[in-house]
Amino acid sequence: MLRQEAPSAVPPANPLDICSFPFAYSRAFRICIQMGNIDDAEKYHEFVVKVCAGVPNHPILMIQKGLMHFARGRYQLALDVFAVVVKTDYDFSLLNQFISLGVSLDELLVSAANDMAVSALHCCEVRLGVNCIEALIERDPARFMTDAIIFNLCTLYDLAHNTIYR
Repeated sequence: MLRQEAPSAVPPANPLDICSFPFAYSRAFRICIQMGNIDDAEKYHEFVVKVCAGVPNHPILMIQKGLMHFARGRYQLALDVFAVVVKTDYDFSLLNQFISLGVSLDELLVSAANDMAVSALHCCEVRLGVNCIEALIERDPARFMTDAIIFNLCTLYDLAHNTIYR
């Protein structure tokens, strides 16, 4: 059986195509990152940048930027970018313009905190990862204490304990 090349990740020019929506570009970015296809992820990121151009440090753009740094092994840069997302107090009126991106601010903050914790772990700063997730939960436990956050926090506690008592 012949191996076929994967289709190009360059989005179609037809504005009526479903892929012309920013939400689809954002999701396509994530899929490319998860597959390790960073070059195509950057192409999708460029389209999301155009949509979010009116909001400086838009959390979706910052998370994507952090994920690209992480995927390229630049863990400290990724950590710095995710820290900006977690610590920024966003203006909801500006963010509401971009509701078509299909995610809530809560989801973005949880994602950024998780990503920051993983980046901190790769930078050998387990305590910073623990502090990041704990701070997010302390903001509003009902909103931010999700299964994924609890699992990751417990894992970080375990790693921190093993590091201390080695």
